[in-house]
Amino acid sequence: MALSEAGVLYQLTVDANAQPLWVETGPSFPSTSSIDNSDEDSNRNVRLRSGIPSADGTLLYFATEDGSLVELSELHPVKWINHGRPRGGDVAAIVDAGTLRSEVIFTVSTIGELYEFDTKSRPSWKKHIWGKSSTENISLAPSRGCTLHSLVGASSASLFLLSKDGLLLERQLFQRKWKWFMHTTPKDVSFSALGPTFINETFGTKTFSIFLTTKTGLAYEYQLPKLSGGTSSPSTLFKRLCSFHAERWQAWRAKKNRRW
Repeated sequence: MALSEAGVLYQLTVDANAQPLWVETGPSFPSTSSIDNSDEDSNRNVRLRSGIPSADGTLLYFATEDGSLVELSELHPVKWINHGRPRGGDVAAIVDAGTLRSEVIFTVSTIGELYEFDTKSRPSWKKHIWGKSSTENISLAPSRGCTLHSLVGASSASLFLLSKDGLLLERQLFQRKWKWFMHTTPKDVSFSALGPTFINETFGTKTFSIFLTTKTGLAYEYQLPKLSGGTSSPSTLFKRLCSFHAERWQAWRAKKNRRW
């Protein structure tokens, strides 16, 4: 599967002559929310903005250009499900699809608010409010998040997100209660993307790491010790992994490609 810059999803198949063939996969929707694309003449084509696979790899979720959440649930035949948008909001990006909580999708709106979508709950869409804290005026970036489980207890689950200003935030679920945490970042550092997470266990001590990058091409490892009691650690560690700036990275890639 590949998504074009124009927002069209393509599937790579093989034609009758065993030649590779890219086929437009949709989505297109009539007035109903779940369709197969057998009657394309009566359907409305929808452009996609971005997407991520579900945690188990069986589904694909996309944010559309008009701010809706759609799901590619089957390929043979192609079947799309339109989950709509949260009341009073939209879907600018999908930050997690079933990793934090099974079958629950977390999204960020255009104005930077966090929502969750769960088909098993009523209503399906829920908004995560900031509460009375210093984080209430922060706007989340429309980018993918990352998750860690058991950071503060066996039943805890943490969703890490970036703000539009490049700050690192955590939405933590512990003992059925949600809390927001803002993590202290290095001085004059603005993060632009969250990478993978890593868990290291040595001599009975478990350490959690998150990898992040900046707009200038720097990479950092953020180390968090395992805690208890549902609190965020004030003494975590950021470690800069490299100083390979974006311009130098692009030049190195171009040089390497010329060798082939």
